[in-house]
Amino acid sequence: MNAFLYVITVFIWGSTWLAIAYQMGDTPVVVSVGWRFALASVFLLAWLALRGKLPTLSRENHKMAILLALCLFSNNFLCFYAATQYLPSGLNAVVFSLAPIFNALNLWWLEKRRPSSTFIQGA
Repeated sequence: MNAFLYVITVFIWGSTWLAIAYQMGDTPVVVSVGWRFALASVFLLAWLALRGKLPTLSRENHKMAILLALCLFSNNFLCFYAATQYLPSGLNAVVFSLAPIFNALNLWWLEKRRPSSTFIQGA
């Protein structure tokens, strides 16, 4: 099962970078990223609602979710979409794959929480 999940993950992530490369064109980067995340949000909310697993968040948790969405996803993708205009998508994919390592370092630096050995192996 783990091998299957790994292959699916590699296929999805690999095709994502090709989609970004093909998506670049006359449309501004901000619009491309906006549409991508708007569609993903709609599908994710629908999927969670259909399965009855839509979480209820407190006001404070909503603030944190918005902050994470802006920092880790939206702004991050804006930068990478812009970089794809000038660099090969494969190089961007390699740099983007370092995100878990930088997230772990930030967690260690900001919250003084050391990443587990299994996380380090996975990253």
